Amino acid sequence: MVGAGPAGLRAARAAALGGARTLVLDKADAVGVPVRTSGGSFVTELDRLGVPARLYHPVTRLRFVGPRSEAVYDYPEPVACVLDVRGLYQHLAQEAIAAGAALRLRARVEEPVLTGGAATGVRFRDGLSGEACEARARVVVDASGHAALVARRAGGHPGFPSVGYGAELDLFAPGFDEREAVLLVGSQVAPRGYAWAFPHGGGRVRLGVGVTRPHTDLDPRAYLETVAARVPGLRGASPVEVHTGLVPAAAPDGAPLVAHGLLVVGDAAGQASSLVGEGIRYVMRAGDLAGGVAAGAVRAGDASRGFLERYARAWQREFGRDLRVAHAVHERLVSYDDAAWEERMPLLRAIPPGPFARLLAGDFSPGLLLELGTRHPRLLATAGRLAAAGVGRRVNSALTGGGSRPSPPLSGPDSGGTG
Repeated sequence: MVGAGPAGLRAARAAALGGARTLVLDKADAVGVPVRTSGGSFVTELDRLGVPARLYHPVTRLRFVGPRSEAVYDYPEPVACVLDVRGLYQHLAQEAIAAGAALRLRARVEEPVLTGGAATGVRFRDGLSGEACEARARVVVDASGHAALVARRAGGHPGFPSVGYGAELDLFAPGFDEREAVLLVGSQVAPRGYAWAFPHGGGRVRLGVGVTRPHTDLDPRAYLETVAARVPGLRGASPVEVHTGLVPAAAPDGAPLVAHGLLVVGDAAGQASSLVGEGIRYVMRAGDLAGGVAAGAVRAGDASRGFLERYARAWQREFGRDLRVAHAVHERLVSYDDAAWEERMPLLRAIPPGPFARLLAGDFSPGLLLELGTRHPRLLATAGRLAAAGVGRRVNSALTGGGSRPSPPLSGPDSGGTG
């Protein structure tokens, strides 16, 4: 496993539980350092993944702030939450080690070892000694983040033409209402993106701005003070940490998931939701799927792309439709100016709290869209325009339950097909 983020660590745990000897390599000095994500997520999904409640801060109100108006959603029980990012990553590392995986830090992976076009290991440099090292494996898992280091150097991974760039202050803000999470949009706070204020307990609040490139070349750091002035409860707050990070915002079918001997997971595979850049719960599940298939490949003595495609098919079945629609919605939203946002604020206020949370969590199931359409005809018209204008055929296929597709191939012995 190349990378000790949530995708790589969950893959390591699953592979080790499946009986495979498992090694995780990471260039950092510590797991979960530095923090590069806001940690926003959803309680039900984290519970399904077995994340302990002590590792997230629950919220019972979502506030969506437009250029001149807002929509507020209250919940009797928490639906959204903010993760202790560093704590979660280290918890996942401990789980992987307990399952039998080995973790090696200060190991900078430089390139894959390729044998006959198949990945059969990686070359890395030890951060202490500077020694060049090599690790051989039946299956390599690229969980190296948006750089997709192994997959790109193996050939065939195109990289990501669109990325979300976020800048964040982790504030001590004892006056902030820790029951609510705030999302903000508009040209004054996040042109072609959005801003957020997410409490994570103990008086701490992550205040951030994210924009999508190449839709804009503006620096999100320049907007942090403006955002802070618009969020209640931040008077007198000061930063304890500063974070920046990148997340792929490309179409979810754009990156290959498998090649001979190679599985690609997490940001390396573009598996976050484009809608709000949320990725941790998605990539944890991707790690579960990839690690299980990797262990099966080792047991079967078959690391061909044909065998490893089981992971890609499982991923598409579980998440393909919703992520395709989320990306289509994202592409539409980044085109909105302030007038367009304000025109749609009454529509947002018409959505009940429960469905709003489900949409924000990336649930675009036909049943939910139909339910919303019966409540408010304009919502149904909006979904219809998305399909008809085609943000295209993918959205149409997704809304009608269209099937999954195989992963695009990386280069290799039979790169013309899926094996």
